[in-house]
Amino acid sequence: MARYQLPRYQKIIAGVIVLFVLAIVLDYYFDDDIVRISDPELREHIRRELNKEPYMTVLSIGDDIKPKDMEELTTIGIAGVEADNIKNLEGIEYATNLEELYLPWNKIKDLSPLSELEDLKELDLQNNNIEDITPIGDLQNLEKLNLFGNEVKDIKPLLELDNLEKVVLENNNLDLDDEETKKVIKELDDRNVEVKY
Repeated sequence: MARYQLPRYQKIIAGVIVLFVLAIVLDYYFDDDIVRISDPELREHIRRELNKEPYMTVLSIGDDIKPKDMEELTTIGIAGVEADNIKNLEGIEYATNLEELYLPWNKIKDLSPLSELEDLKELDLQNNNIEDITPIGDLQNLEKLNLFGNEVKDIKPLLELDNLEKVVLENNNLDLDDEETKKVIKELDDRNVEVKY
């Protein structure tokens, strides 16, 4: 029995198609001009804020959010029915003009992507899973901070915030008998920062 073989021109066409698809996939995954927002909920919300529709690639829904797009954002607010699913803030560091960020009622733990958001003035992270607030210490323009209902124990990074006016620390793991915690709260109070704990 003879085996059927593709004619030479069909092999060439098939090879060209495979190379074309491979080029598209590699270009997407190695494109430095694309902002990688790994959390799908955060990515979708940012996409809506930017009025960008997802586009289809050969393999899946692609990202076309560029750093210049992220720089357009001054406010991001995700609450209510939209909240409860964000776990990862990777990619938000490209929103360098962000002044207000509202992410209550999510599952956020790592705040390190926020450390580069120097224009941030208001930050609402109530009811997340935050333990370490060290990255917040870099936000020199921060005026209002809501950390209600997290797992924060160490509040020393708040002393780095020269423009802080109000901070909510209720329902955290603060040891109010701890001398260091008392010292931080007193220093904030001496600076006329409204502290709720």
